[in-house]
Amino acid sequence: MGLQGRHVYLRCCSEQDIPLLFQWRNDNDFRKNCSVRRDETNLDDFREELKEDFKRDRHIQMMIIRKKDGKSIGTIYSYGYKKVDGYAFITIFLSESYRTSGYGAEAIALFLHHLFSEFPIFKIYMEVYEYNTQSLSCIRGAGFSQEGCFGGHRLFNGIRYDLLRYAIYKERDLSRIEIFLGRLKRNI
Repeated sequence: MGLQGRHVYLRCCSEQDIPLLFQWRNDNDFRKNCSVRRDETNLDDFREELKEDFKRDRHIQMMIIRKKDGKSIGTIYSYGYKKVDGYAFITIFLSESYRTSGYGAEAIALFLHHLFSEFPIFKIYMEVYEYNTQSLSCIRGAGFSQEGCFGGHRLFNGIRYDLLRYAIYKERDLSRIEIFLGRLKRNI
């Protein structure tokens, strides 16, 4: 399965992606912003960790591929999917040199559209630590609204930071996501 955008496409992760996912898993920014895990790991332990994540609550994980050169520039995944209640969480990670080029916004829009279209999902959450101002700006600009604040949730460098939970709704927001994706496709 591939999800096509203007500048990026998303494809399901495969065994060939493990070395790159492992590299990103050990990246300081990934551990700081996208994971509750703080320590680096080795490749064998990472394989087991990923397998356990999928057993426990990882739903779908895709690679973000830059169309112009086929380079894998990040990953996006859903987790905590609750079919009965109609919600899921998503997380995105982009390699540092690709973070301010609009690739993340396009990947999020593609992934949201896919999740809302293919699953009985009412809303999708993203959680962001308050120190991750770049991600906060992006998800607010994408139309996510804040639904929760977990005060002092993360201890980082001796300082406590809030964890902020944002949501986007299918009924309220899907048409705006489709318009954004449509504009991108018209400009191809």
